[in-house]
Amino acid sequence: IDAATGVITLSEACDNTATFAVTVTAAIDGGNSVSSDPIEFSIVNTEFKEISTAEQFLAIWTGDNEESRVRMHNNYIFMSDITIESGKAKVIGLGMDNYTDPDTGAKGYGIFGTWDGNGHELYWAGGLNVSWNNGFIAKIENGGTIKNLKFSGGVTGVIHGTIGLVNGTVENCIFNVNATNSHASQPSGVIAGAVGANGVL
Repeated sequence: IDAATGVITLSEACDNTATFAVTVTAAIDGGNSVSSDPIEFSIVNTEFKEISTAEQFLAIWTGDNEESRVRMHNNYIFMSDITIESGKAKVIGLGMDNYTDPDTGAKGYGIFGTWDGNGHELYWAGGLNVSWNNGFIAKIENGGTIKNLKFSGGVTGVIHGTIGLVNGTVENCIFNVNATNSHASQPSGVIAGAVGANGVL
């Protein structure tokens, strides 16, 4: 924040959603001052963050914490093919059975921003076991997008897919994924376990 102009500049390093609290203070006669209540506002950073390594990709989601949830709002662009070593793959986000928003009641927590694969491949070796209603990518939220990305690997679970639930958009992606159902009477999908009312494939 420029103290002289009040202009706020977001660098590429900033996460997409940033909340600021501003207090306005005015000087009055006698050397006293009066301050307003804090005013909170949010700013969206639309810059794309570059992903070039498996470590950078896996660092997007480090577990059920506020920092991970913030990073799921970011926009990312892949600058190279990504290979995740066997045993290091994990679910990115929270599946429908793993999280309920306390304010809206929405199930799961997924991608809110745009992930542009830029024509690259995301490969995870050794497969991945996922819980019910889940996937390698737990969920794409309404307004979220994955595009131009090739997925390669394997997922095993129940009512699952490469993506657990699509409420957003999957565009121009290739799925070279072996989806294995661990419960014969329940469905699974290579692309998605389920597609919501606003989902677009």
